[in-house]
Amino acid sequence: MLYDGSCASTCTLFSEWMRLDGKVKSVMMGGRPNTNVVQAVGGVKGAQVLGFDDISYYAKFSAEFTEDPEILEDLSVFNDYATQRSVATGVNFRDQILPGNVNDGLPAQFVYEAADCRLFYRPEHINDISAVWKSAANAAWNGGRCISGAGLSKRDNGPEIRARMTAQEVRRDAEMRNLIVKRMTAEKGTPLFDAKYGKKVIA
Repeated sequence: MLYDGSCASTCTLFSEWMRLDGKVKSVMMGGRPNTNVVQAVGGVKGAQVLGFDDISYYAKFSAEFTEDPEILEDLSVFNDYATQRSVATGVNFRDQILPGNVNDGLPAQFVYEAADCRLFYRPEHINDISAVWKSAANAAWNGGRCISGAGLSKRDNGPEIRARMTAQEVRRDAEMRNLIVKRMTAEKGTPLFDAKYGKKVIA
């Protein structure tokens, strides 16, 4: 996988699947003028983002189902004040947890994951994107030198760090997936569905 550091959200999830499940390695272009190891994913490693307008909608939607003054007062905080004064607003709503952190729950955002190979940009890369790919291919298959990183030799397929699920956990996971599908089907075509699933951040 070839990166320029501008990778976040959906890009992060795809990258992790490729790295963990497909054993695919990473080549990172650019960075500061040094030879340090760098991360390929330079953006947030969250699994889902919500815009402030979405949060405001959920608060107003929820307020319709209660007359409790304390709850209504809490929900009134979520208004459109921020969105009216911003070009873009959003918060990480769902953490991504890597297999090695299933037990401690540490979000991927706080886990340093170095790129396997780092390369510098060169003058020929500026006007010719194919030159960038050629440099990555040279490092991957023709013995080209990486500035830093563990290198691009075949990834070790030794003991997996991915947490193993018990039969009970597999059944519970399947039941939860079926429940989510039923819920999405029931909500489809409603304003709630559009607010929840209609806006995805794809980097």
